[in-house]
Amino acid sequence: MPKISVIVPIYNTEDLLTRCLLSLQSQTEKDIEFILVDDASVDGSRSIMEMFHNCDPRFKIVELPYNEGVSIARNKGLEAATGKYIGFVDSDDFVREDYFEILSSAMEESKVPIALSKSVAMCREKNEVINYRRKETYIVEGNASSCFHLFHRDLIGEEQFIEHCRFEDTAFTIAMNMKSGRAIVADFTNYYYCLDNVLSFNMNGLYSLQSVLDSIKVEEYLGELIEKNPNYNCYQERIHNIQMEFDLDTASYITSSISDGKVMVDLLNHLLVLMDKKYNDEYKKNNHPGCDILKNIHCEEFQRPYAVMDKNTCDKEFKAKVKSLITNAI
Repeated sequence: MPKISVIVPIYNTEDLLTRCLLSLQSQTEKDIEFILVDDASVDGSRSIMEMFHNCDPRFKIVELPYNEGVSIARNKGLEAATGKYIGFVDSDDFVREDYFEILSSAMEESKVPIALSKSVAMCREKNEVINYRRKETYIVEGNASSCFHLFHRDLIGEEQFIEHCRFEDTAFTIAMNMKSGRAIVADFTNYYYCLDNVLSFNMNGLYSLQSVLDSIKVEEYLGELIEKNPNYNCYQERIHNIQMEFDLDTASYITSSISDGKVMVDLLNHLLVLMDKKYNDEYKKNNHPGCDILKNIHCEEFQRPYAVMDKNTCDKEFKAKVKSLITNAI
């Protein structure tokens, strides 16, 4: 059994895939396997996978017959992984050569089931670093990508990524942190997140109705998770802070993407119902700025212009009000 399993979901990233796999092959931690999940790529990605597999047995290929999406690809990778620790790398990104050695050593020394990188470098296709995303001590981080973490396999257990959901990564990582309650933060910049892949949903259709519906699905999942697990109450405020960031993002997606005013209000009202269920009275009493946003959007007076304005004017003014509320809260 290898010490670490790294799961790499792959779909049509031939231009960046070699860079990613070379960064994995050069890892200073040698007791490691790489699970390459081919999500029915139709470009040259499969040939690159086979080349690495043929020259290095640590690379293993899992093939999906149809393009299922990243969440199912990651779940198939989890099924195939045999390592004590589980990591994830996206096929258009790359990591520093000591990435997994640092994270696994941090976990072993601290005896905690999650380790993460404190900073993430944003880069372009030609390896030019754009900026750094600082990460604070967990469990307080809003950007919860599984790719910036290493998980103990026992912690994951039977947990899987939500299928057919664009924000499955957020739900999975927050669920793992709720389950663990603690993590070690490695003070290194060793994960490089590529901004150039046009297939990434962050650059292609983020402000779509499907993104809004998916974010609401994650909200419902996280709310149910807290209700079902009373032991998570001691982390509830910090988890709420993460969720509040997600709520604000969701509200922003709605007002940026939904052109039909009635649909926009209905979605915002639904989000408010989820917030009321999710946040306890003590958290609301502390007057987190986000707690008042959707209440203001929800009130009858705020929505009244729909009854007297034409649709275009109404949409424009309503979006301006919502944007102002969100901006002030952030």
